Amino acid sequence: MAASLKDRFVEHIKLRAHDDRFIDKAEEKEILHFAIDEGVEMHKARAALRDACIKLNYALESYVEERGRAVLIRSLEDQKVDKDEFEAGVQTMLKVGQGKIPEDECRRRLKKIALEGNVNISEGFLKGGSWFSKIPD
Repeated sequence: MAASLKDRFVEHIKLRAHDDRFIDKAEEKEILHFAIDEGVEMHKARAALRDACIKLNYALESYVEERGRAVLIRSLEDQKVDKDEFEAGVQTMLKVGQGKIPEDECRRRLKKIALEGNVNISEGFLKGGSWFSKIPD
């Protein structure tokens, strides 16, 4: 990405996130459309968006969910995700999202990610019973 285009791209990102330092998926889509309209390839636009958000200390909703998913995947070494491992994913999402997504919403989103990925969840009676089932959809 040329320097002048990169500067305009960063300014576009700042415009979208100036009020809350958070780029939700709708804003991300608009930012990516801007870059594509300027002739930037999708993968390069995504990488530039992520880099800019890191540099500007902005939270990027899609990255928050990606990090939560990564925690679940790492937890599958023993074939099932238990409550502590799931909560580690929630805490990761909270940290990466800089608190912009409430904890209950992180829990709900991580449950959705787990269900979509057919992740085996351990709801044994020793770790809080049906804790996963109690998380709202």
